[in-house]
Amino acid sequence: MNVELLATIDSEASINIPGWQDMRYPLDALVRTRAVQDLVDAHATTIRRVGSADFHFHVLEQVYVPEGPNAGTHTISWVQACAESVIFWLYTSLNSLAQELNLVYRFGIDEWKVDVTHPSTHDERPHSDCLKCRLIGEGDNLCAYLLAELDSDWFKLLNGLRNRITHRQLLSTNTNIGGQPGLLIEISHDPRARIFDEQPRTGIEIRGYCVQTRQNVVRVIGETYRQLIPRIGQI
Repeated sequence: MNVELLATIDSEASINIPGWQDMRYPLDALVRTRAVQDLVDAHATTIRRVGSADFHFHVLEQVYVPEGPNAGTHTISWVQACAESVIFWLYTSLNSLAQELNLVYRFGIDEWKVDVTHPSTHDERPHSDCLKCRLIGEGDNLCAYLLAELDSDWFKLLNGLRNRITHRQLLSTNTNIGGQPGLLIEISHDPRARIFDEQPRTGIEIRGYCVQTRQNVVRVIGETYRQLIPRIGQI
């Protein structure tokens, strides 16, 4: 099958993250200290990662249409590969956003340790090198907003799916071909499920999941920038 690729994966005009340019303008106006240059780089990385998710979703749309015809014997594998890439890049765009927060708030966390979730080895005490702990300790409106989003059902599912495909195995999918017309590919509500044991058409339709999750991720990024911009001058 021949597929059409996107012309670019880092164009603000096509990716349309609210507030991305609004935050970039004051950064460009600052003297380029090392800290500011690192923030400029992290800011550019965030939009590139959302663009990478869009790149793979653009391919997914061409090989799979919910309720549409089967595109071929490899359709399921193609869709899995594309959806897993979308999930991975959307999650890592939040990690890139986390690095922007790390720099603006001057948390001083090593960039290799920045993550929007607690490390797996985390105990109950606060850790100075854990971004989520630092957000809890900061306690302002932006940090409270982000912590609420990171505790939401949509993020927990994204995090679980990302952990599955990064560290363990492929997405657990169910493909409904017979019984009702049209191809439908679903993922389980449980990211840990080894076998898809839900009834056909009661799982999460995979294309719709990618669309909704991108909307959630971009909403969080945009709102973060809206509240982060006033702090830029304090860097």
